[in-house]
Amino acid sequence: MSEALTRGEMVVLAGAVREMMKADGSVSHAEVETAVSVAERLALPAEEWGAIWEEAAHKLPTAEAVKAGAAELYRQEARELVYEILHEVATHDEIVDSEWDLLEWLDETWRFSDDQKDG
Repeated sequence: MSEALTRGEMVVLAGAVREMMKADGSVSHAEVETAVSVAERLALPAEEWGAIWEEAAHKLPTAEAVKAGAAELYRQEARELVYEILHEVATHDEIVDSEWDLLEWLDETWRFSDDQKDG
């Protein structure tokens, strides 16, 4: 799978990673390392990922805004990569219900969206 995301998809990813990191009420060192490693995974300079992270903080400041942005991801490739990275962030330490809730919400939202498209 190509890991090329558009700028908008990367902003949603950054916002979603931030929300996943906050979901259990604390941010672990492993979660921070995973968030930083996303830049490497996407072959982005750290400065560019930092700018995307800041953009996400401004454009998607709440969990509701992140969900709205994620609901607008239509490319399957982007959805799969976002989900995979969020799962990695969640499972770097003990996964809690609020982290599962976000992953399940994404799965259900994207499946419903695909069903609507196909139907």
